Amino acid sequence: MLKKIKELVKKNFENQTQIIKNTNELVWAEVFHDSIKECPELNNFSISPGRWAGNYSFFYVLFRVLKDAKPKSILEFGLGESSKFISLFNDKYNMDAEHLILENDKTWIDFFLSSNKLLPNSKINQHELVKRRFEEFEYNSYQNISDYSSKKFDFYLVDGPLGSERYSRFDIFTLIESIAVQQVDFIILIDDTNRKGEIDTVNKLTELLKKNGVLYTKSYFEGMKNQLLITTGKYKFISSI
Repeated sequence: MLKKIKELVKKNFENQTQIIKNTNELVWAEVFHDSIKECPELNNFSISPGRWAGNYSFFYVLFRVLKDAKPKSILEFGLGESSKFISLFNDKYNMDAEHLILENDKTWIDFFLSSNKLLPNSKINQHELVKRRFEEFEYNSYQNISDYSSKKFDFYLVDGPLGSERYSRFDIFTLIESIAVQQVDFIILIDDTNRKGEIDTVNKLTELLKKNGVLYTKSYFEGMKNQLLITTGKYKFISSI
């Protein structure tokens, strides 16, 4: 009897948690659609949030970063719905911006481009998926990710490659490690920070920034999935969105 009561309490807690997530997502959907009204070209733009794609809290934060900061160089990990959104936004409102997308899956690239058009300001670089290790844990990584270590980007959007159980999407740490000592300004948006692997990466990333004396702010967003926004220097004002 006691076991059944515990199971019932657990199930009720899980149901309540899901209801809260669903409610938050509905609120974020309204906020997102209200926010893009000031950008007419985006109002009729079709996106499919959720599942492997970003959810509404993700797209709201992405929109505000693009609109308020207007980053001139964007490095996106993972090809998908956000790639279309960034490409269209830059074409209409930030025409001299550079948007580089890293993707490992050639089949997905071909399928995506068969039904979606990326505008000239966006480019896809394919990198095979490789396994790397941090401490004793293995994680998915883009092959030759170090090729991007020498270049600083204004905005890093981390939604790829395929997540790992621990230290997921740790490539962002590799890139920021190479520029942290330069005290440059940047924005990082990390999706899926409700998962252990992404939390590992966030913790190591913030440790790195602190170690190098980089002043930064963190903002958390919760819907069906969670996101973390990290801003430094001149981009600090974005944290208030």
